Amino acid sequence: MEQNERDGNMQTMSASLHSVLSHKPDTAARLSSSPLHKNASKDNESVPRDSIEHLKNNIHTSHEQDNNDFNDEKLSKTQEDHSNDDDSEHEMNKEDNEEYPYCVFPPRIVLMIVILCASEGLLSTISSSSFFGCLQQVRKHFNVSNETVNLAIVVYFICQGIAPTCVTFMVDSGYIGKRNMVLIGCIVYGCMCVGIANAKNFGTILGLRCVQSFSISPVIAVNSSIAGDITKKEKRGNIVGLVSGFQVCAGSAFGSVISAGLTNQFGWTGVFYYLAIMAYSAFVINFFLLPETKRSDCGNGSLLPARFIDRAPITYTSYWKTNFYSKPYYESKQAQKKTNILGFVEIIKKREVVFLLMASGIQFCVWTCHLTSISTVLSNSHYNMSTLEIGKCYLPSGVCTLFSIVGAGRLLNWNYKKRKLQYDEWIETQRDNEDFDISLPKYKFNIYRARLEFAHVPMLISGASFLICAWLMETEQCLASILVFSGVACLFSNCILTFSTTLMVDLHPFAGSTAAAVINLSRCLLSALFVGVLDYMFAAMGVGGTFILLFGITLIFSFGLAFTIKYGTEWSYNREHGIKNKQTLLSLLSFGYLK
Repeated sequence: MEQNERDGNMQTMSASLHSVLSHKPDTAARLSSSPLHKNASKDNESVPRDSIEHLKNNIHTSHEQDNNDFNDEKLSKTQEDHSNDDDSEHEMNKEDNEEYPYCVFPPRIVLMIVILCASEGLLSTISSSSFFGCLQQVRKHFNVSNETVNLAIVVYFICQGIAPTCVTFMVDSGYIGKRNMVLIGCIVYGCMCVGIANAKNFGTILGLRCVQSFSISPVIAVNSSIAGDITKKEKRGNIVGLVSGFQVCAGSAFGSVISAGLTNQFGWTGVFYYLAIMAYSAFVINFFLLPETKRSDCGNGSLLPARFIDRAPITYTSYWKTNFYSKPYYESKQAQKKTNILGFVEIIKKREVVFLLMASGIQFCVWTCHLTSISTVLSNSHYNMSTLEIGKCYLPSGVCTLFSIVGAGRLLNWNYKKRKLQYDEWIETQRDNEDFDISLPKYKFNIYRARLEFAHVPMLISGASFLICAWLMETEQCLASILVFSGVACLFSNCILTFSTTLMVDLHPFAGSTAAAVINLSRCLLSALFVGVLDYMFAAMGVGGTFILLFGITLIFSFGLAFTIKYGTEWSYNREHGIKNKQTLLSLLSFGYLK
């Protein structure tokens, strides 16, 4: 009889708690005062512990699935074992878990990790722009043409785009830790810089530039993934934006200034010795201070990495052990998902991602062409500026880019909180609808709108400013007006990179490195394509005509983002459930007037 009574109590508890989770507020009050609830509490010791734990787990899982406020884009079937999307959804929902903190690191430790990531990621982009300040010296030293010396920039961009997509799958699959990938990149990069400084011919420079780019480029994608490991979605815009924006944009903007100054003082070889010193310094600092953050290994930072080689010396300090390892949250550890080397292809195949990649890629491409054109135009017979004077002209673009990075991240955080609050209030009014299902696109939280809502205006302002700046150079106007519009353009130009990188990390929590690498691929390949033919375009169309073409392409792809914002959630749902999309390419291009 007692056993039957206990079984009945357990069944009653399960049914009652399930009704609470089905959003019936009055049930909670009845349950707390229920005699069965009180009896079950008294008899709790006599009930088998496995049953209680099993019931808790079932109820907790049901709660997570029923309250999935933002069923964002799941990782497509890039895993070798073809694990289903339900597992991805479950892990994404862990960000909302109140049983343990998403990350145990306090703000000062998060800031330290962000600074470390941004500093070593800077090495990748500063190398590409460092050639802007010493192009003419390298050309004269090796007696090659402008088109030939531009190849050093082109091959670097190509490798910078391809390398992360080929390497980051090893990080996402757990073959190598994020920390170790960063350290390997720094040490190899430093060795290549020394080799370039001692090159005897231009062909050697091209070969070493390829290896240099291939070693350090994956660090950019890995750093964005690290930022996603230590921040929740409502704060991720600022952190991911700061890391990705600083390492991509600040390096490109200030690299020219630094290289021009070093070239003027020490010659073009001084630039690469300087980069080698930066790389070795970054290696030493990160070796001691950068902890492993991979959530399948360290959880929310409270777990010691399983492998000895993944442990930073700082994790052995008493401060680290006392504050972070004294209370391990084993439930925060995510299951390891295996991806393959072509996992990035599955991401690129998504319709909503294609529009995003083209918009962010062409915007970065226009910005890169603008920086390249400054070096080319200001060294002509009209302006006839020295290397150091040209380097100073990159300061407005560099300073404005920094403001753009910080501002875009803060805007993302503000808009996400605003949209999430509006969604939470709205969804409560919809729960009584007959067709209510939180997994349906019309009831899902639109993460695309939260991240891309403000992308169009900066793209259009920057595109127009680049166009005006180009025509000022074409007509040989005063230098001050050129620099003013250059600064305005750079102030708005790279916001889209912050928006898109943050969104991709949100959508692919299991493959954050690969997702960020896809953004890297689009921007680098497009930049390599246009920089490679830039001199030919200048000769055929002039500087102004070239940027008219680039602005037109930017305009087209900026409107393409509207499709991602409007249909992104629906396309994701249809793909997961095998439903054919109603919108064809023709109907999208005609804004719905043609089917």
